[in-house]
Parts: sequence; C-alpha cells; structure tokens
Amino acid sequence: VRYTAARAAVAFLVDQVHEQQQKQFIDVVPGILQALKDSLQEQDDNVLKSMIDLSEKAPKVLRNNLEIVLNITLQTVSNTEYENTVRQLALECIVTLAESAPAMLRKYQKFFPLIVPQMLAMMVDLEDEADWSVSDDPEDEDCD
Repeated sequence: VRYTAARAAVAFLVDQVHEQQQKQFIDVVPGILQALKDSLQEQDDNVLKSMIDLSEKAPKVLRNNLEIVLNITLQTVSNTEYENTVRQLALECIVTLAESAPAMLRKYQKFFPLIVPQMLAMMVDLEDEADWSVSDDPEDEDCD
C-alpha cells in the first residue's frame, strides 16, 4: 500500500504544472524516499520507475533531498545483489537528474568519483551468451 501511495504521490507531483504548486507538496518527498528504500529492499522497482519520472519532469521537488536520492540510487547501482535491471534503473535515475537539473547536481560533486566507476563497471559486466560464438554471420562468408 505504501509503494502505491508513493507512486500516486509522484504521479501527482509530476502532473502539477506550476512549480509553485509543486513546492507546496515538498513535504511528501521524504515519505516517497522511504518507500523507495523499502521497495528496493524487496526487489520492487516500481517506485524507482516513478522516481525516474519525477527526476525528469519535476527535479526541483527533489532539491532539498537530492543527497538522499543520490545515496539511495548509488547504493543500488553498486549493490550486485540487485538484479541488473534494478541497478540500471537506479543509474537511469542519476543520469536523468544530471540531464534535467545539471546545476542542482553540480553541488554534489563528491558523488561523481563514485558514480563514474559504477557506470564503467556496469558497462563491462556483460553476461556470456552461448550462441554468440557459434552464430553464422553472412558478412564473414563474403570475405573470400
């Protein structure tokens, strides 16, 4: 129920067109972040998906809690016990914040040296696909 409430709160915040209206509901953000933490512990990524929407469409709502958001998402990205899809969503949340509110993120430069190695680690962390080494490539046959 809390996760659904958090997702509903995010949807409401995203739909508020005016920043002034959004500012009136900033007090719900800590509850959303607590629901995010709890949902991630249960491997539920729905609240995280909502956070990506919030990061894209109303990032200023997160300004007062940005350090907490970065901590949660960075911990998720770096925790290899999570499924790759959950880790990728957490990284997407960070990247979305960087794209939609770069000035806000610049204030938290201490996270940059932590984020970049995690991004690179995820790039090289690929699962072996058995069919890859035995597949026929028609272009290879044309090299005679």
